[in-house]
Amino acid sequence: MDKNGFAEFLKERGGRDERIEDAMAIAEAFETFLAEGHYTIATDAQAVQTVHAFSKRLIERDLNTWDNYVALLRYGRFIGNDAVLIAALELIDGAEALERLHEKLAEAHGAVVCDRIFEGIEIPVLGVPNADKPCAMAAVIRRIEERLGHDACIDLLKDSVRYLDDAWYEDGKAKYERAGGIDAFLEQKGRDFIALMEKHRDEGTLFFSQPINDAVIDYVNAHPEIRSGVREGTGSSRRRSRTRQSSSSKRPIRSTRRITTVTVRGRRNRSARVRATSLPCSAIAVPASTRSRTK
Repeated sequence: MDKNGFAEFLKERGGRDERIEDAMAIAEAFETFLAEGHYTIATDAQAVQTVHAFSKRLIERDLNTWDNYVALLRYGRFIGNDAVLIAALELIDGAEALERLHEKLAEAHGAVVCDRIFEGIEIPVLGVPNADKPCAMAAVIRRIEERLGHDACIDLLKDSVRYLDDAWYEDGKAKYERAGGIDAFLEQKGRDFIALMEKHRDEGTLFFSQPINDAVIDYVNAHPEIRSGVREGTGSSRRRSRTRQSSSSKRPIRSTRRITTVTVRGRRNRSARVRATSLPCSAIAVPASTRSRTK
């Protein structure tokens, strides 16, 4: 292990001495784990299996902390192994979802109801692979719908069960206020996003867990709902869904288009709506041989 190199790598990213020392310990523990000879990171599949096995050891030793997984993914970046980085990232990304749903359910319907719905269901600890999480979430959502109704379930889920700190959006708020309006804000947001994608492409780094190439950038540029967001309407309506009259039944028909809101003031601002979608797999897949060392 290149201890000096990894320490310098962490310092360049603003790491404090005590955090660097802890991160070094995790990196060394991971290298020792590899040296035992049972696991390897030679291929992407093997790297994922190895990170999951190492995570199991961290859990058993009560070392499955957020900082330790961040240290592991940064070590994956340092050694130029994207598979290690992504596997470690996926162990913590969204890990709080079921616990946040538990908190929101208790706040909205009381501890007694919450305890009954979660009875017999164990909230996965940090570091459990994603494949082990859906069954517990599905069981909870099914119970919520059965006992509280579909609308109550939607109310609990609609604003996300991720942990989203208002402070994370201060920069977006400031940009919106400088722009002077939602259209100018979205245009600038799109330019900034493309510039970020081009930076990742040029430096060979990942956007979260996604490699970026020309095909990705072209696709994003061709789809403004991804590039920046698309405002619908005048922004004066606060309704969550639009209605129109069917010419045959005269009954209101609700639009089923997925709507996401633009965050401009810490929490979501519903004065304007934007459509959102995701990149298709065909646009983001790149051969492993084209990936360069990430920074």
